[in-house]
Amino acid sequence: MGYAIMRMAKLKSEHELGNRYNHDMRIYNVRNADPLKASQNEELVDQLIGRTYADISDETIRNLQQSGAITKKIRKDAVRGLDIFLGFSHEDTPGIDINAWSKRCVEWLQQTFNPPGGMISYTDKDGMEVTQKINNVKSVVLHMDESTPHIHAFIVPIDEYGHLNAKAYSNGRTALGQLQDSYAQAMEPFGLSRGERHSTISHQQRSAYYNKLLQASESTLPDPAPNESLEDYHRRAEAAHQISMVHQRDSIVKEERKLARRQSILYDQTAELAKRKSEFESMKTAYEQKNRYTEQFLSSLAGQAGEPDISERSLERISKAIKRQQQFDDAVKNYPDKDKAKMVQQSFHELINWQREREKKETSYRNVDH
Repeated sequence: MGYAIMRMAKLKSEHELGNRYNHDMRIYNVRNADPLKASQNEELVDQLIGRTYADISDETIRNLQQSGAITKKIRKDAVRGLDIFLGFSHEDTPGIDINAWSKRCVEWLQQTFNPPGGMISYTDKDGMEVTQKINNVKSVVLHMDESTPHIHAFIVPIDEYGHLNAKAYSNGRTALGQLQDSYAQAMEPFGLSRGERHSTISHQQRSAYYNKLLQASESTLPDPAPNESLEDYHRRAEAAHQISMVHQRDSIVKEERKLARRQSILYDQTAELAKRKSEFESMKTAYEQKNRYTEQFLSSLAGQAGEPDISERSLERISKAIKRQQQFDDAVKNYPDKDKAKMVQQSFHELINWQREREKKETSYRNVDH
């Protein structure tokens, strides 16, 4: 069973949008592309109608701003488009019905990147009121002029609320993994399955590895036997070569699985560390907030007690004052002669109120003198 391949790239700047458009539309010669096969390329979806990726992105954003869906200014580093690459492993090319495969790819793109029920209303350039479904899939191009048929799709990432929102489709590695799962499931009828999860082996690295193994297998071909005919030697060498290639392919699969397992472990460890870091940051924030409240409370107590600052001695005096107040309150509550206790409490409050009024007058006099 071969592999279904799905990759995503975020396009932010005019430069990135321009380069992607020029590559997909073959505005200039593309390395590894055969110019004689360019006529076999096909635009499966074309909402551009002569416009570039930058043009259609800007126009979509303007329409949404006019409709009131986008009210904030678009940031300079906002993702204005997504490039979606869809393909399959090279060795499976002969067994794939390209027409059926490309049709299913378009269906998957439409289902995945068009928000269900999303609508937009705006006034077009001719002054006509337009209401239509949000259609983010602006272009889908089938390339047949490179070594393996593949598709490039251009997406303007609008969410169901009419906002420019790439995170709705590409928020982190988990979201990308879910997209790759979904695409692989759609490709099962073609005998394609998902590749190893969390693998970081690029197709360039894999090609280089295959080339090295091919060179190694060619170097181990058997020597011709004495008096062996060319035809007999060719059959024997071909058989040896095929056996060698089977072993080498098994070696590739084993090494890729080992690497994928290591990458998966590393990915899980990284996720755990990120979780612990987040928990630590939350604990740190809570501690700092509690510490601020404590300092504010102690400062307030120090002010009420007439202490100039918070020191070990002042805290000790405040603690003793609080303890004496608590003892007084307990004595009033528990003293057997309730009438006497109530009289003492009233006298205490009268004294406290008299002292407060006296302090207010002294403060007022000092302010007048100044």
